[in-house]
Amino acid sequence: MRVALLVLAVLASASKPDQFDLICTGMETAHWNLQTGPVTSRYRVDLQANRWCQGECRVVKPLVEVSPTQLVFDEVKAAYRGDPSERLDFVQRDTGKWGFYNRELQGDGTCEPASFSGFPTPTTKF
Repeated sequence: MRVALLVLAVLASASKPDQFDLICTGMETAHWNLQTGPVTSRYRVDLQANRWCQGECRVVKPLVEVSPTQLVFDEVKAAYRGDPSERLDFVQRDTGKWGFYNRELQGDGTCEPASFSGFPTPTTKF
């Protein structure tokens, strides 16, 4: 019985890893000139450590929200109408739908999981 439970636990953890990359593709629009074009972004995610980074992974940040259906990478709610610091970057875990906006860009698309490529080890002076 214990062996069967252990096997089920291993299979469950293998089917939904705590560390993964997301390759997201879609379209983005620049607010200043309304030009639309394709966008691709890679996210590195570690759910157990509650951390993520994007692109070249220069800054590793904490996840804003982790739920069974959604990951929120970044969110700043508007303090007043037209607040330029308002932004949101998220992915729906059940559908792969990806969306983002900030003062310069907005866009959406879909994300697909990929093998975890890890977080870089920063070089430090001390």
